[in-house]
Amino acid sequence: MRLRRTVIALIILASVIGFFAVFAVWAKRQLLETNTWTETSSQLLENKDVQVAVSGFLVDSLYKNVNVERELAATLPPRLKPLAGPAAGGLRQLADRVALEALGHPRVQLLWEDANRQAHAAFLNIVEGGNGTVSTQGGDVTLDLGTLAAQVGGQLGVNVAGKLPPQAAEIHILQSNELSFAQDLVNLLRKLAIVLPAVALALYALAIYLARGWRRRALRASGIGFIVIGMNPRPARPGASPRHCYATRGRR
Repeated sequence: MRLRRTVIALIILASVIGFFAVFAVWAKRQLLETNTWTETSSQLLENKDVQVAVSGFLVDSLYKNVNVERELAATLPPRLKPLAGPAAGGLRQLADRVALEALGHPRVQLLWEDANRQAHAAFLNIVEGGNGTVSTQGGDVTLDLGTLAAQVGGQLGVNVAGKLPPQAAEIHILQSNELSFAQDLVNLLRKLAIVLPAVALALYALAIYLARGWRRRALRASGIGFIVIGMNPRPARPGASPRHCYATRGRR
């Protein structure tokens, strides 16, 4: 009787550990695999609230770093140059709509994917110790949306080529003072994604081994445990809520 209770306890413990193991593996894929990160970021951009936040950030970056009035005046004939100021003000209202529509175009979405892919590569490089031109000392991880801002400017008829500063449209994902915590988190996540599944499987195996005389029932109980593990309610995709849009972080 005592042995049976031990077997049941092992199966329950294995199921609990397996439940958290699934979450650890999922989190590791989301955070540490570039393709998964990029795919999730692309799905995030499909969310309307995220599009509004990103488009607003792009337009703000454009107007803060480029003299739109002067650029418009350069394209107008001399007698119409005084209209550049009012035109720039009116264009500001139009810019939000143009930027929002631009984010729905495949070409701009590819630029978004490329920016996220590069940002994630830099993130991995830094949290794993850095090599080459990336250093862990004083390094930030940023999402550079300068190309997207230039694309929006072009659609507005404003020539921003070479006029946007290098950091004009960057969103900080990881700052240097957060580096130590991020490295610890990544190391822990890597270990948990390996250790937790292994421990869960070992406990299931031990429980079945000890269940002499009623292993079929132990196998059935283990199967139920696997079903419970498979029902792990992993967090919703970031696109489900604008709170997860790191673009809003860049606008603060």
